[in-house]
Amino acid sequence: MMNKKIISLLVCSLFFFWGINVYADWTGSMEPKNITLRVGETSFVSARQTSDLQVNTWPTYESSDPSVVTVDSKGNIKALKEGTAVITGKFGSLVAGTTTVTVSNFNKTMYLYIGIGALLIIIVGVVVFLTKRKRA
Repeated sequence: MMNKKIISLLVCSLFFFWGINVYADWTGSMEPKNITLRVGETSFVSARQTSDLQVNTWPTYESSDPSVVTVDSKGNIKALKEGTAVITGKFGSLVAGTTTVTVSNFNKTMYLYIGIGALLIIIVGVVVFLTKRKRA
């Protein structure tokens, strides 16, 4: 009887005190790995379990800097101000992965429209100039 108690105590100590991890073979992933947004834009991230060993829980998400990027329980993110934040996806205490979100205030579309507008003004100016020159 005493030997069974000692063996039970040794087995328990292996699991709890010496850190044998029953989830050592668990793996997860996070998609996408990197996102670039402008202030006010939204996107989403997704944590997945990729190993045969599955834990029975929904993923949770956390932002390293909620003043830059917020994330809800479904992985929807919103860019609030310029900066960089890391979104971590977890299944319980198991980390599936991370996504780096870079937020800028640079509006590429606006500069594209300005560039196209300037080009059109130049083209119209050249056409008008050449037309007046031919008449003279």
